[in-house]
Amino acid sequence: MKTFRFTIFVLCCLFLKCFIFTAASQKLTEEHFEKDEWNGSITFIYRTISKHSGAYSEYIHKSHDLFSELRMEATITKGLGVATSTFTKREQRKSSEQIAGKTYETEETDGGESKGSAPTELSIMYMEENNTYSITVPTPATTGTATRIYNCKGCEKNPEPNTYSIGQDESLIMVEDQKLGTNPNILAGEIVDKHENENGEI
Repeated sequence: MKTFRFTIFVLCCLFLKCFIFTAASQKLTEEHFEKDEWNGSITFIYRTISKHSGAYSEYIHKSHDLFSELRMEATITKGLGVATSTFTKREQRKSSEQIAGKTYETEETDGGESKGSAPTELSIMYMEENNTYSITVPTPATTGTATRIYNCKGCEKNPEPNTYSIGQDESLIMVEDQKLGTNPNILAGEIVDKHENENGEI
């Protein structure tokens, strides 16, 4: 039985790449990687986190706490299976502003979730010249709702909460140019990729 297991995790904060694979000891052809002989699972997580608090000017103080995550997963049996996608967002923004001796404190919260599920299929490409492989799995679009709430201390009136649609387009889980391990019947690994901008924010 041929199997594959993969976890892909992308977090926006630091920069780190980790690939742990070893070269195969036998010569293979593309026929070995026909999709209908493979079983396994694959997960992709893309997460963004941003936090900041500080003075914006002499009279204004602002802060934000933002989080979003796109999680795509698929379970494959003999090359075919089901893929699910889940997109989640949570946002909070606050500000304190002094105008003509009066202080206005505002807080905006925004969050929701969207999901999708659909049949999918595994594609494996083998590059004989450098003994590497790539995996591709299509994933579905997501649909859902989010709600935005705005509160202001010092304002005459707050707007009503706003509910709106959120979602993600169809996408692909991709594992590219990985060295084949010593057992060509098992494709397994974990890739972690982290980024942080100059200010430590996303």
